[in-house]
Amino acid sequence: MIYDYSMLFGLMRKRGYTQKKIASELNKNVATINLKLHGKGQFTQNEMEQIASCLTISPENIGQYFFNK
Repeated sequence: MIYDYSMLFGLMRKRGYTQKKIASELNKNVATINLKLHGKGQFTQNEMEQIASCLTISPENIGQYFFNK
């Protein structure tokens, strides 16, 4: 299933986070994060929690950023 991460991209921009900065926070390769953000991989629950923490996304709002079809 492919998810739409446009809201996540928008929040990243708003908070000053690039894919490189997110990758660094997650201790992942930028290419890995890029693939996941473009629907060619899936985020783990741990990754979603870490990204939510970086971007100050509340637990009840995680779904709107990670599960838009």
